Amino acid sequence: MFFLKQLFYFISKPWSLLWVCLLVLFILRNRQKRIYRYGVRILVVIIYLLSLTPVKYVILYPLEVTSYKMSEMDNHQYHEAQAIVVLGGGITLPGKWGSPQLGLDSLSRLNHAVEIYQSLDGKIPIIFSTGISDVSKEIPSEAGVAESYFKQWSIRNYYLEDRSRNTYENAVETKKVFKRLGWSLEKPIILVTSALHLPRATAVFQNQGFIVLPSPSHYQVASSYKGFDIFDFLPRVENLNSITYAWHEYIGLLYYKLLGRI
Repeated sequence: MFFLKQLFYFISKPWSLLWVCLLVLFILRNRQKRIYRYGVRILVVIIYLLSLTPVKYVILYPLEVTSYKMSEMDNHQYHEAQAIVVLGGGITLPGKWGSPQLGLDSLSRLNHAVEIYQSLDGKIPIIFSTGISDVSKEIPSEAGVAESYFKQWSIRNYYLEDRSRNTYENAVETKKVFKRLGWSLEKPIILVTSALHLPRATAVFQNQGFIVLPSPSHYQVASSYKGFDIFDFLPRVENLNSITYAWHEYIGLLYYKLLGRI
């Protein structure tokens, strides 16, 4: 199990694979010069393609359009929900005199959850799920960072789940929160996360017995397509980052399927 986990973690990072390919080519540069030359050219082409907006669209669209269809079916049931469960998306590390802040992805999710909360007159509590920092024990959990936002925005009806480290643990630990509060799983939850992450997150929570009303916080491509122009074929670093995120989700879906978590 440990080997399988480490293997999937490795291949979920496409840049790790590219670095391994570069290392192999470097080793072969003197003994297999032809393989080295063609290999480097192929890698350059791959990196170029992955930095293009049309390629990003093709890779991200299936995940995001799935989220869109899921959310369109269920948003009229929000008033029946037991809680709004928002999944963390990372924090930014503090500077010398600063304090940790929610990352852009996490902040977008929390903002969306708060919008739903306010639209329901604050009657349905928010559960912020994601906690343990992998960087340093001195850095507070992401849920702890989120609590400062709740206080700043004068939101009182919330709970923190600060023990989970991944999507599967989000669901398991949130279920423990429900049990501790005496809540039933017969009422649905509004699950808030990014459109890319939502298909996997929804499947995991459903596998834990939750009735899920999916609510994507933001899209990257599914709601913004207006056609392509010549400038979309220029390489962009942000496209590489988006494709890396999507790759992680596809590998995560396969990994969780093999483990029976979805």
